[in-house]
Order: sequence, then structure tokens, then C-alpha cells
Amino acid sequence: LSCSERATSQPAAMAPRNTKRAAASAPADEPAPKKLAATLKKQGVTQGNYKQIAEAISHPLADELPEDCRKMLLAALPHSLCVASDLRQDLQTLVVTMIGEVVGKISDNLQKVLEDENSKVAGVEASKTELDEKLEAAQQTLKDAEATVSQREQELRSSSEVLATAKTDLVQREEEQKAGDVAFVAAQDDKDALETAMNGCFQKLKVGDWEQEQEAKDLYEALLPLTVKLSLDESLRTACKSVLMKKPDKRGAFDSTVLDELDRCLQATIAKIDAQLAAEKPASEVRAAAVSAAKTALEAAEAKQKECSCNVIAATDAEKEASAGVKAAKQAVAEYVPEFKAATELRDEKKQDLDGFVATTVGGFDQLKDRLSAKKLKEIKAAEDAARRAEEEAEAAKVAEEAKAAEEAKAAEEVVPMEAEPTFTEAPAEAAPVEA
Repeated sequence: LSCSERATSQPAAMAPRNTKRAAASAPADEPAPKKLAATLKKQGVTQGNYKQIAEAISHPLADELPEDCRKMLLAALPHSLCVASDLRQDLQTLVVTMIGEVVGKISDNLQKVLEDENSKVAGVEASKTELDEKLEAAQQTLKDAEATVSQREQELRSSSEVLATAKTDLVQREEEQKAGDVAFVAAQDDKDALETAMNGCFQKLKVGDWEQEQEAKDLYEALLPLTVKLSLDESLRTACKSVLMKKPDKRGAFDSTVLDELDRCLQATIAKIDAQLAAEKPASEVRAAAVSAAKTALEAAEAKQKECSCNVIAATDAEKEASAGVKAAKQAVAEYVPEFKAATELRDEKKQDLDGFVATTVGGFDQLKDRLSAKKLKEIKAAEDAARRAEEEAEAAKVAEEAKAAEEAKAAEEVVPMEAEPTFTEAPAEAAPVEA
């Protein structure tokens, strides 16, 4: 049927019938606003939802809709789309389809209007080629400046990494020097201690430069730790104390021999340490040179990092200047192409019209079209509740059955014979289940 034919056939078909399903209209003699309010209230539809669709039917972009069709759809709207989907008759469903076509047509027209405005914006854009070229050049300059900043920052990061490596290397070289010079330093300390003792406490004991016996003991105690570094045989080491604690005039020939041997050992040990120091000195000097070279590398890395930091600052300044150039070019576009701004604003307005129509009217139509009656929703909920209860009951029965089986099994395990038969011949029969 055409829209006019549908409009001609609608009044009779949409007339209320003496059934609950068809009784969607209010009494004929009731004023239109009151009748509409009563119908919407009965169908559970708000005035706002109804108004959205009614305004769509009268929308200017629905101008292809014949006036008699428009009136028919407006008159049928409360008794078709506002009726729950599960309560609609065929004719009511047909009217809903027609209203959907109107809503869809309006949406299509709004889309076409938006496309027309997009075309106008494209035309305006074509008139600002020179400004766009200047803006593009400024943006390219900014892009190059940003690339330079990125490169300079990468150089700074690399120099920072080199600096960190140089610091680590210096620490490592210093640790190697410290570890490698342990024996060298220890030997030097031993030599210094032996020379100090030889010229100090040993010399005083040797020549008897002490007054009290306690003073002699203190001098000997100071010398004693150093004697372990000397190559003395045990008898000589044992005799040292008694010899050193004597005044020169109290010593005999053996005592003099002991002193001479001790003096010789001290000198020999110092000479041996000198040879050790001479042997280890080249390696120590190499380690010292490595530390010096690491310090030089660190100074160079610090200088390079400082240079890279200055380069980053210069590149950043150039980037700011280029950014200002882009801003000026954009300002020129904004100042000299007001037509472009007006065109885009109109285009955005049409897009908002389309988006708003789709979000409200199209969305409201879909909601009303698919809406179910309260009775239907109640039936669905009741069915869901019944299914859930049945599932819960089945689960409870299963749990109870499992519990019962567990109790029976436990009871069977706990059964013990109350008494045993006294006769010897029946004892095996009683024992058989136990073995099983």
C-alpha cells in the first residue's frame, strides 16, 4: 500500500474493538489532550517520549510525507508505537513500520545536509591555498627543529652514558689500584716499621738506653711483633729477650753474637723488602697511569656533556622560534578566512543535529518499538525465577543425596561385631569379613 492508501484504510482498522487488546483509545467524546494523556498513561509511555516521535513526524526534513499521511501517523501514534510490542495487532505493527521509515528518512536527510556542508567546507578550504602553504612551511620548519632537538637530546643522552661509563671506569681503576697495591703498600709499611724499630726500640735496647727494667720491657714488647717477620731460628728467637733486657756491660760473647745476628736479620729483611718494592713498582706505576688516564677520560666526558647540553639549549630555542612561526601562520589563517570558520561552524552544527537526532529520536523510537508490556516482562521474570528455583532444588537434592550416601558409608565403616561366637569352629566365619 502507498502512504495515502494506508491512511485511507487506517481509521476503520484502528477503530477500538470490544476486546482488551484493541482497547487502546480513550472515549471519543473526551478532549484530545486529556484523551492523549490517558492513553499514554495507560500504555506506560511518558509525554517526553511521545513528543520526540510526534515532532519527528512533523519534522521539516519529512516534507516528502503527504499531509494526510502525516495526520494519519500522528493520530495513530498513541495507539501503535506507544503500545507494547507484544500487544500490537498487524495494523499497529504496520504503522510502527511507517513511522520507522519516516524517522529513517529524516536521519538520511540530516546525513545529506551534513555531507552538503562538508562539501562547502571543502570549497572554502580550496581558497586558502597560500595561507595553507605558509602554514605548511612553518610546520615543516617546526618539524625540522623538533628533529634537531631530538638529535641533540640523543647526543646529550649518549654523552651522559659516556660520562657514566667514565665514572665507572675511574672507580674500577681506583679499586684495581687499591687492590693491586695491597702487597706493595703492606711491604712499604713493613719496611717503615722495621726501620723505625731498628733505629728506635732495638737501638735503645742494643746500647742499653734505658733506666728501669719496666722501660726495657716496654721497648721489648714494642719490638716483639716485628720479630715474627724476621728469619730467626727458634733458639735465637728464644734468646733475644734475655739478651736485649741486659745492659751492654752485662752481656757476654754469646749475647753479642745474638745481637749481631738479630741486627743482621733486621737489615736482611729490610733489604728483601726493598727488592720486593723494586719488583712491584712497575705494576704499581701501570695502575697509577691507568687511574690517571681514567681521570683524563672523565674530564673529557664532562666537557663533552657540557657541550651537548649547550647544543640542546640552542636547539630548544630554535624550536620555540619555529613554534612561534606556526602560531603566527595559524593566526593568519584564523584572521583571513572567516568564511572558513563560518562554514565549519555550520558544518559542526549540522553534525550536532544529526548526532542529537540519532541519540534521542532514533534511540527513543527503537526503545518504544521493542518495548514489552509489564505483563510480558512479568511472565519472563516468572519463567526465569521458576527455572532458577528448579535448578536450586535440583542442586539441593543432589547435595542431600550425596550427604546421605556419605553418612551411610561412614556408618558402614564404623560397624563393629557386638560379640564373637565362643565355638572354635565358627571363629573363622566371623573373621572372614574382617580380612575382607
